[in-house]
Amino acid sequence: MIMRKRIFIKILILIFSSMLALGAFSACYNEKGENAHTHKFSSTYFYNDDYHWHKCDCKEITEKLPHNIVDGKCICGYKQYEHRCLFLNYVYNNDATCEQDGTETAICENGCSLTDTRVKLNSVVNHDYGEWQPNYDGTHIKVCYYNEEHVIYEQCYGGEATETERAVCEVCGEKYGATLGHVHDYSEQVVADRYLYSNATCESASKYYYSCVCKQRGSETFEVGKPLGHDYSIFVPYDETRHKSVCVNDNSHYVLENCVGGTATQTSLPICDLCNQGYLSDVSTGIYIGDFSILDYVIAVDDDNQILYQGALNLQSTISSIVGYNLDIVKSGYERTILLKQVSKNETAEEGFKIFVKDNDLIIECAYMNMFDIALDSFCADLQYNRGKAIYFYDGYEETIEISKVYYSEFGVVGDGVTNDFYAMKEAHDYANISGQIVCGEQGKTYLISNTVDENNVAQTITIKTDVDWCDAKIVIDDRYFTPSSPEITESVFTIANDYDRTAITNSTKTTISQFIPTKKITNTTTGFKNLLGYSALIHVYNSNRMMFNRYGYNNGGSQNEIFYIDENAKIVDSSLLFEFDDITSILVYRADNPEITVKNATIETLACLYNLGTGSNVYISRGITLSRPNAILKNLKHVVTGEIPKGTIVDGVPFNGMSNSYLKVLNTHNVLIEDCVFQGRTYYLAGTYDIAPTNSHKVLFKNCTQTNFFERKANGEESNRANFSKQWGIIGSNRCKHLDLVGCRLSRYDAHAGVTDGKIINSEVGQISVVGGGDLLIENTKIYAYRERILVLRKDYGAFWNGTITLKDCHVINAKLDDGKYRQQIISIVDADTVNHNFGFETQFPNLVIDNLKIDKAAKYVRVCNSPRAMNDPSVTKLGVKDLDGNPNLYAYYPPQYIKIYNNNDKPYQVLVPTNNGFFSKTETQNVVKNQI
Repeated sequence: MIMRKRIFIKILILIFSSMLALGAFSACYNEKGENAHTHKFSSTYFYNDDYHWHKCDCKEITEKLPHNIVDGKCICGYKQYEHRCLFLNYVYNNDATCEQDGTETAICENGCSLTDTRVKLNSVVNHDYGEWQPNYDGTHIKVCYYNEEHVIYEQCYGGEATETERAVCEVCGEKYGATLGHVHDYSEQVVADRYLYSNATCESASKYYYSCVCKQRGSETFEVGKPLGHDYSIFVPYDETRHKSVCVNDNSHYVLENCVGGTATQTSLPICDLCNQGYLSDVSTGIYIGDFSILDYVIAVDDDNQILYQGALNLQSTISSIVGYNLDIVKSGYERTILLKQVSKNETAEEGFKIFVKDNDLIIECAYMNMFDIALDSFCADLQYNRGKAIYFYDGYEETIEISKVYYSEFGVVGDGVTNDFYAMKEAHDYANISGQIVCGEQGKTYLISNTVDENNVAQTITIKTDVDWCDAKIVIDDRYFTPSSPEITESVFTIANDYDRTAITNSTKTTISQFIPTKKITNTTTGFKNLLGYSALIHVYNSNRMMFNRYGYNNGGSQNEIFYIDENAKIVDSSLLFEFDDITSILVYRADNPEITVKNATIETLACLYNLGTGSNVYISRGITLSRPNAILKNLKHVVTGEIPKGTIVDGVPFNGMSNSYLKVLNTHNVLIEDCVFQGRTYYLAGTYDIAPTNSHKVLFKNCTQTNFFERKANGEESNRANFSKQWGIIGSNRCKHLDLVGCRLSRYDAHAGVTDGKIINSEVGQISVVGGGDLLIENTKIYAYRERILVLRKDYGAFWNGTITLKDCHVINAKLDDGKYRQQIISIVDADTVNHNFGFETQFPNLVIDNLKIDKAAKYVRVCNSPRAMNDPSVTKLGVKDLDGNPNLYAYYPPQYIKIYNNNDKPYQVLVPTNNGFFSKTETQNVVKNQI
C-alpha cells in the first residue's frame, strides 16, 4: 500500500514537470525562483518554415507544433512556398527608355508561379536623335527614335546670304533668314517731285530727300534755291475796322492793318480801298450783309417746309428786335435774300449747320432738320448778344454749328453700370435716325442693358441707321436670368437696319415672278433679271417644290433657296450659282443702295445665362447685334463673355445648357466689313455654339479680327497648341453666304453649314475649316491648326461636298498635340469627306484641289489627299440606286474631282498619297504628284 502511494506521487511529479517544460502552467519564476507573473499568451500565431506557436510578452512560448498544410496553407497563415521561392532565370522586359534602365522578371523555380521583377542594370538605350530635319521657320529639329517627345531644336546657321538668295543652313540644308538685299547709299541729289520734302516758303528754300541710285528715297534732305520772301499784296477782311495783309507765298503769314478809303452813307458803310469790305470808320450800328444793310433784304424760304418756315418767323422776330423792321418772308427769286435751306449731310459743312455769305446773300443751311430750331436759336442768340453795335457778314463769311452728333447723355442715359439704359439709348437712336445724325457715347461710361420688353411683354430692339461712335465705352448685356420662354431670348439688343423695307415678289403681288424672271428658271448661263427695280439689291430666290439640304441626323431640310446680288441694271454681280433652279415660287428683295455707316469703339460684355435652358439642342440665346444693313462697317468692337457655367455642371438634375447661337448676326445684307473686332468662343454644351452667324449675305469681309480664347487652355491654365474648336466649339457658323472672307484674322473656326459659295482665308490663323458649298475657296498664306489630322473638313451632315475648287497656297499646317502631349499619327488628310448614304436633295462632288507649297509641322511622313472611306472603297457612290457595300440602294450621287494639282512640293519631307484603289479617282487629272496606293 505504501509502495503504491509512492509510485503515484512520482508519476504526479513527472507529469507536473512535463507540464512545466511544455508551458502548460502559467506560473513564471524569476532568477531567485520567485513567482514573477502569470503568462498571457497571444491568440495569434508566430511561425517559421517548420513550426508555429503562441507567445507571451516575456518571450515564453507554448503549443509549438509542426505545420499542418492544407491546399498549400496552414491555419497559422503560413503559405507553403512563401519563403522558399527560388528565382534564377531572369528575362529582359524590353522596356528601357532613353533615360532609364528597363526591368527583368523571373518565375519561381519551385513551381509556385510567383514572379520577381528587378531593374536590369545598364540597359538604358540612350537617345537616338537621327538626322536634323528643317522646321521651315529658321530652326531645325532632331527627334529621338525611341521617344518623339525628346527633341532638340537649334537655330539654323552657316551659309551666306546674297542680295537675292537666302543663306542655306549647313546642318539641315534649308534656306533661312533674309536676303541681304541692295545696300542703299543715300548720296544722290535728284531734284524731282518724288523726292520733294517741302516747297520753298517765305523763309526757307525748297528741300528734297537725298536718294540712292536705285531710286529709293533716304531720310536726310538738301536745299535747292532760295526762300521766296514775303509778299503782302493780298488783303482780306478781319473785323469791323481792320483787314489782313496776307502773304501771297504763305497765307499763314499776315499783318493786321486798319481799313482805309471809301465813303459812308446813311444806309451803308464805307468800302475799304484794299480789302473791299464795309468797315466802321466811326460809331455805326445795325446788321450788314456784304455791301448792303439788312434793311435791303428779305427772308427766302420754302413755305411748304414747316420747320424752315417756323425758323423764318423766329429769325424775322430776332432781326426786328435789333433793327426795328420786319423783313418780308418770301419764296426764292429775289435779290439780296437771307435763304433758309435744307440740304443733305454731304452738301454742307461736316458740323451739319452752316451760315455763310455768297454773292451778297446770307445763306443758312441745315442737314439735320430735327436740330434746325436748336441751331437757329443759337444763331439768333448771337445776334441778340451783339445788338447795339454793327453786326457785319462780309462776303466769304462762314460759321458752322455742330448738330451732326447726338449724345446719350442728352437723352437721360446714365452709364453707371447699374441703371438699365436700354430705353434711353433707344430714344437717342430713334431721334438720330430721323435725320441721320451720329450717335455718341462717352468714354469711361458703362451702359447696362437688362430688361428690353415693353409694357405688352414684347421684346424691343435699338434700331441703328446712322453712324455710331461709342467712344470706347462699355456696354453690358445681362443674359443671366433668361428662361426658354423669355420673349427677348433671341431678340438682338441692337439692329443695324436697312433704310428700306423688304419686298416680297410672288405670283399674287403687284410685281409678279414672271415679270421679274420671265422663264422662272435660273441656270449657270443666267446673267441677270428683268429690270423692274432701278436700284441694286440682294435677292433671295425660293423654289418650294424642291427640298434640299436634308441634314443627316437632324432634319428634313427646306425649300431650295439661294441669294444673288444684282446691280441697278438687274445684272448678277459676283454671285456664282450653287444649284440650278427649275422653278421659282417666291422672291424676297432687300434694297442694297443704303449710304455707308460705321458703328465703332466699344467693349460689349455679355453676362452669361445662369438658367438651365434644358436638354433640347434647339434652345439658344441670341442677343447682341444684328447687322442687316448693306454697306455697313463694324470697327473696333470687342465682345467678352463672363460667368459661363462650366460644361458638365448638373443643374436641376440635368447637365447645364446655356447655348448661344450668336452675339453677332449678319443677316440678309450685302457688302459688310467687320474690322479690328474681337470675339470670344462660347462654351460647347449640347451642340455647336457660335459667336458669329452670317446668314443669307453677300460679300462679308472679316479683316484683322481676333479671338480672345483662340487656343485651348490646359488644366493648369497654360495655353495648349490646339486652336479652340472643341471646348469652345467654334466662332463662325454661317448659312447660304457668298464671298465670306477672312483677311488677317485669328479665329478658331470657319464653318459653313448650308453652303458657302466662294470665299477667302488670307494671311490668317484658323482652327478647323469645316465647309460645304461651291465655287472658289482660296486659303492663302494661312496657319492652320489641324484637328484630328485633317486640314479641311467637308461636313458629313450636309453631304461632304464642294462643287468647285479649293486652293491651299503657301499655307502652314500645325499638327496639334493631344492632351497627353503626343501626336496621333504621322499621316495628315487634306480633305476629310466622310460621306454617308443619305438623300441630301442634290448631287455633288469631291472638290478640285490645288495644293501649292504646303508646309506641315512635326514630321508628318504622309499627306493623303482624301480621307473618305465611302468614296475610296465603294464604287456605288457615284450612281443613284446602285446597292452599296451594305446592300442598300445608294441615295446620294457623289462625283470625283476633275483634277488634283500639287506644286512646289519636291522639297517637303512628306509624301503625298492620292488614292487609286478604286474607280472613284480613276478619271481625275493629277499633276506634279506621283500616285501612291493608300
